[in-house]
Amino acid sequence: MSVRIVLINPLDDTLRHFETELMESLAAAGYHDVEWDRGPQAEGRNNTWSKLAVAARTVAHRLRLAWTTTNKTVLVVWPIFGYFDILTTALLTRRNRVFTIVHDPTPLRESYGYSPWARRAFAATVRRTRTEIIYHTETARAAGVKATGVNGLVLPHPIRQDGPESIGTNRTTPPIVRVVGQNKRTRSLSALTRIANDLRDEAVLDIHGRGWPDMDGWNVSDRFIPEDRFDQIVREAACIVIPYDEFYQSGVAVRCLEAGVPVVGPRHEHIAELYGHDWPGLVDDDDWSGAIRRVLALDPAHTEARRSAVRVLVRTAWAGALDR
Repeated sequence: MSVRIVLINPLDDTLRHFETELMESLAAAGYHDVEWDRGPQAEGRNNTWSKLAVAARTVAHRLRLAWTTTNKTVLVVWPIFGYFDILTTALLTRRNRVFTIVHDPTPLRESYGYSPWARRAFAATVRRTRTEIIYHTETARAAGVKATGVNGLVLPHPIRQDGPESIGTNRTTPPIVRVVGQNKRTRSLSALTRIANDLRDEAVLDIHGRGWPDMDGWNVSDRFIPEDRFDQIVREAACIVIPYDEFYQSGVAVRCLEAGVPVVGPRHEHIAELYGHDWPGLVDDDDWSGAIRRVLALDPAHTEARRSAVRVLVRTAWAGALDR
C-alpha cells in the first residue's frame, strides 16, 4: 500500500519555496500521494490578541484532524509553537504516524516555545506517542539531543528537482557579490568589513534584506525581499556570500545551488554537503576574499554538475524514509 502523506504548513507565505522543494523531493523519492492541510495561518499577526486567536484556531483545527485523519503519515513542516507544537499533534498519533521537522533546535533569535518546560514536554510526548523528529543536518540533531534528549532522523534539506538544465552565473564586469536574507545576531559583520576592504575595487558589493546596518563599501537594501523577487536577486549575482557565525542549515545556500549560483561561506556541514567538501568557496582562516576570488574563477559547469548530484542524493535519502 502506498504511503499517504498530509503536510501541515502554518507559514504558507514564508515557506512557499520550501513547500515546493519538499513536494518535488517527495515526488522524486516515490511519494506521490501527498496533500497539504491548509489550516489556520500564523503569519501577519502583529498583536497579542490576534496571535492568541490564531493559536486557538490552530489547536481546534488539529484536534479535528485527529478525528478525521486515519492511516496517514502527517508531516509538520514547521513547529509554530516551538517545542510545545508537538502537543497539538499528539492525538493525531493514535491512528497516524506523525513527523515533525525541527529546523532550529535552539532558536537563533528569541522565540516562544523553547523554555525548559517546553523541552521537557517535547521529550515526554515523543516518548509516549508515535511522533518522530526530522533534522536536516547532524549539527541540528546534535543540538536537538543536547536541548531535549530526543534523537531523530537526519534527512537532507529538500531541493527543487525541476528547473533549468543549463545554468550559469552572471558574468558582468565588475562581478556582483551579494548577501541575501534578513540580518540576525549570528551574522558576521567583521567578515563583511574584511570583504569590503579587500574587494571594493574588484566587485559590486550588495546586501539585500531587513535589519542590516549601513556597511562601508556595501550597498545596503534594508527591506523585505518578496518571494517573486528572491530568485532574481540571487541569479543576478556572480556569487552569494553567507556570512554566518552559527546556523544549522541554510535555505539560502539551497536556493543558490538550485539557481546554479556559487556561494561563499564558513566550512560548515550543510554547505559542504551541498557544494562538496572540496568546494573552493568554503572559508578557512577567515580568508573570505580569497574564497570569493576562487569561486568567481570557477567554471559554471562545476556548479551545474554539483546540483545534479545533490538532487540524486536528496531523493535517495528521502526514498522510503517516511514508511520505515
